[in-house]
Amino acid sequence: MRHWALDKKQQLRTTANDNLARVDNLINVYQVHLLGAGKGRRPVASSDVLRGAVVFLHATLEDFLRTLAEWKLPQAGHDVLKDIPLIGTSGRAEKFTLGDLEPHRAKTINQLFKDSVSAYLEKSNYNNIGELKKLLESCGISTARVARHFNEIGRLMARRHHIVHRVDQNDNPGRGHHRAKPINHGNLHHWKRVVNDFIDDVLNEI
Repeated sequence: MRHWALDKKQQLRTTANDNLARVDNLINVYQVHLLGAGKGRRPVASSDVLRGAVVFLHATLEDFLRTLAEWKLPQAGHDVLKDIPLIGTSGRAEKFTLGDLEPHRAKTINQLFKDSVSAYLEKSNYNNIGELKKLLESCGISTARVARHFNEIGRLMARRHHIVHRVDQNDNPGRGHHRAKPINHGNLHHWKRVVNDFIDDVLNEI
């Protein structure tokens, strides 16, 4: 069992590394092909590559959290599982009939837990620190040693939300201002380090 857990942790780390490398590729495209020489803000069309990197970095974090939950939640206790509906049902998580179990007759209880958790996570999103903390606690992971990352992850989440839902619109329009909020590759390098260190700290708590 211990070897299996180590393999699962390594799989989580490897997948995160692959996704973070893709974020690096986007940053490199900006630095090599779009940054140019001289000082001053770059055109919005050029820095949009960095906005895409913000969205992908947040997706990397969500993918890690979702995969972690898919591993850990089926092993959780009643207080966690009571909020997860049976796969194939709708409505409140605690209401289903014996007939709802009929399609799963051949499954073990453990497999039914796993399938129900996977279906539940398909609709999951982690858009703020409250949701992130709740997930970690549901997975039996203390937030005390990872809390140092919450402020910066919160800023990453807020920026991703602004990009996705408001096309990163500048809240201070007018003469001398671009139509989108400023962003630079330093922001991305910083947030990428934060996400990487957060993943390391979470895995060290397992």
